[in-house]
Amino acid sequence: MQGYLYPALFYKDNEENLYRVYFPDIELSTEGAVMEEAFLYAKEFLKAYFVKVQQYDFDFNLPSSFEQVKATAPKDFNIMLIYAEVNKKDLKD
Repeated sequence: MQGYLYPALFYKDNEENLYRVYFPDIELSTEGAVMEEAFLYAKEFLKAYFVKVQQYDFDFNLPSSFEQVKATAPKDFNIMLIYAEVNKKDLKD
């Protein structure tokens, strides 16, 4: 089992009435209709990303610290650490 802990930026997109999530270190994003859904999608998305990283031995950026992300994030964004585990069974095609 391998675990990954990455900071994510959460913000409300008022034009589309969605909560958007952005992982600055891996430059990927997802979204949800409510904050809870966005959080769950972010967790699943991070896991899926690292399943592919492990399956194909891709290079990836290491996570920034929470403090680094907080210092550079817009004030109206929420920062959360998202944890995802990749197990051997997840790596089967």
